Order: sequence, then structure tokens, then C-alpha cells
Amino acid sequence: RNPYYWAIDTEGNQLPYIDTVILTLAADLELLNLRAIAGEYDWQARHLNMATVPELIANQEKGDYTLYLDTQEVGSDVALKFNMDFHLDEEVGSWLANTDFRHAVSMGIDRDQLNDVFWLGLGVPGSHAPSETNL
Repeated sequence: RNPYYWAIDTEGNQLPYIDTVILTLAADLELLNLRAIAGEYDWQARHLNMATVPELIANQEKGDYTLYLDTQEVGSDVALKFNMDFHLDEEVGSWLANTDFRHAVSMGIDRDQLNDVFWLGLGVPGSHAPSETNL
């Protein structure tokens, strides 16, 4: 355990309760996703393909695991950000720095469609602003 980690539980025990971490390499991402569906991981947060989410959900009981969709507390897991210091093309830079232009681009994005197509309808469409839990 990390003796410098600041958190303890209500009984005064050092957190987290992890003494050993074993990493298992996969030859490719397809194998990693198949192993996840089979329940071979205790914890996996990266490189899972969104296309496998329905299979992961369907196989939770069989694989003896629980799928958690961990949302970020920054307001957006995916965001379109403009380089407001863009100077390679003066006209393009002036558009990117223009608030009305950025608002128009934001209004032109069909967040519900993106959610359905890329995140299987599991996302919460919104803007890039801190979530209410961060207030």
C-alpha cells in the first residue's frame, strides 16, 4: 500500500484496499475486448470498444462482472475546442476568435445524433462546462 495516500476508511484503515496489481497484456484490442466480455478482468477502463457495450451488458451475469459507465466530472468526455490563438491564416484566426462563430458552430452540432451514433445513446448530451456535482 501507498503509505502516503491520504484517505482512510471509517475504521481508520489505509485506503485503497489494493495490495497487488497484475497487468495482463493482450496481443490486440479485439482480444482485450473479448477477454472483458468473458469477465477475465477485475478492472478495465481503457481500450474497450463502444461497439462491445451491448455484449458487455448482456454478459455481466455470465462473466460475473458489472459494467460501470464512468462519466467525467469536467462536463464533457468529448469536446470540440477551438484554438483561439491560431495565426497561420488571419481570416481563419479571426473566425475562431469570434464568439458568435463559436456559438453558431455549437448550435449546429446535433448532440443527440452524435450520442446515438457514437455512444449508443448512453451519453448525456450537453456542453463543455463543469457538471453540477463540481459546484
